[in-house]
Amino acid sequence: MPPPGQSTGVVVVGAGPTGLTTALLLAHYGVACTVVERRSEPSRTPRARAVTLRTMEVLRTLGLAEEVSAAAVASERIGLPFTFAPTLAEATPARTTTMVRRGVRAEQSPCTTVMCPQDVLERILLARIAATRFIRLRRGVAVRDVAVRGEDVLVHTAEGSSLLARYVVGADGAASPVRRSCSPPAGLSKQSGAPAEPAVANTLVLFEADLTELVADCGATIYFLDHEGVRGYLQPTAQPHRWTFNQVHSDAATGTRADPAATVRAVLGADVAVRVVETTEWAMRSVVAPWFRRGPVFLAGDAAHVVSPFSGSGMNLGIQDAANLAWKLAAVLHGRARPGLLASYEEERRPVAVWNVEEDRRNVSIIRDDPGWRRWSVELPRRRRKDGLLLGYRYRSAAVLPEGGVRGGEPEGELAAPPMDYTQYVPSARPGDRAPHCWLDDHQTSTVDLHRDGFAVVGPDPMWATHAAAAAGALTLPLAALPPATSAAARARLAELYRLSAGAVLVRPDGHVGWRCTEVPADPAGALASAICTILDAVG
Repeated sequence: MPPPGQSTGVVVVGAGPTGLTTALLLAHYGVACTVVERRSEPSRTPRARAVTLRTMEVLRTLGLAEEVSAAAVASERIGLPFTFAPTLAEATPARTTTMVRRGVRAEQSPCTTVMCPQDVLERILLARIAATRFIRLRRGVAVRDVAVRGEDVLVHTAEGSSLLARYVVGADGAASPVRRSCSPPAGLSKQSGAPAEPAVANTLVLFEADLTELVADCGATIYFLDHEGVRGYLQPTAQPHRWTFNQVHSDAATGTRADPAATVRAVLGADVAVRVVETTEWAMRSVVAPWFRRGPVFLAGDAAHVVSPFSGSGMNLGIQDAANLAWKLAAVLHGRARPGLLASYEEERRPVAVWNVEEDRRNVSIIRDDPGWRRWSVELPRRRRKDGLLLGYRYRSAAVLPEGGVRGGEPEGELAAPPMDYTQYVPSARPGDRAPHCWLDDHQTSTVDLHRDGFAVVGPDPMWATHAAAAAGALTLPLAALPPATSAAARARLAELYRLSAGAVLVRPDGHVGWRCTEVPADPAGALASAICTILDAVG
């Protein structure tokens, strides 16, 4: 670490998926950072698994989407089967439901949701970090607390050393020392929020067993089992003959449970040799921190919000936090934006976390008392298609310019929330929305790829490429646009999807629309430059 008094740009606390992605995105935008992690070695337990298509778009920006897809144990493109049965021995194809992304849903993104265990994803991220000169990773460094000192942050470690940083990102988990050491805003509790009541206790068992014959017919990615009072879900890992079984208890009691190997054999329903590798007792919670930013300190991932595994969104929310925050920190540190831009992080990401926690609490209320998984077997297929919650939310902040004189393009009083029927998603290019995916001529390049290195202009008129080049030259920053050689057919598809004729949208580096015009301004290049400057200044 740098000696006391020598400041580093950004310190990321925590080397889970959120912290690692934050560091990689900062490096992608040319910002050096230090990552500190209390664990000496990466976790070997595959806790999270679902990597949603929105997260895969972030990984696509980093050039990692194909590698993650190749390492995944299943993909929604070819099917994510799940099975309900009393025991694994009783699981049959007749009880297996396979979810495949087809038709209109398949055209919503260039990516697809995959099941890639967290430990595998972390190894991929760590390999990229090891090859990235802008990132310094220090393991075995536990952070005790952080203290704001003027415009900087002093990071104190448990070993007594300290590190001075311009900004700190606390991606250090649900028990976040970064969060606990910062005073909350006036009038807010220092706690991260009340857990869903009553608490639901769980035991996660990582074990090795040869289950080849038992799963030969089904080949599911998750098995929901309930046998003689033992209820939980079984999942394969990326390693042959290694599995996890998560038992959901009927009470909130903590402490040592029954023999884990015997518990696993009970739900397997067969006399199989089981070697327990690791067990973890944990409580199912759905909470949101009361703040995501305190001056130069930011919370991301589980430090900011916790959801149950039944939402499938925990790791994904954290990686999307990283996508929202990294470009803003980079813009400020490069001197292209004023610090006011950073206020938009909490304004944009906290509502999304609240919506996800509310949905997750509904999930937990079903799970809490559901013998035989009867209700969940009905709910799960519908909730697997939560495209409205996944893609349909709209950011509202000073970093989103108004359309028609209304902030964020919303009618007054309307919440920027996903629809109540969160299975529905209608692509929209209004300010604050995720810019819709549209394939270009080669059917390999997407409009999602245009903002890979910064802002992008998307408009069907070929002249917008010229206007973008002029604006980029005036601002001396990258500004991409549709290639001038894009065919008339591709431009027509885009015009229909984006509901544009002569106008265009300005897409931020995180893929959300920051500005939109439906007609060509008198000075198109000047209008683009002005919009970018307004977003980067972010004065509400």
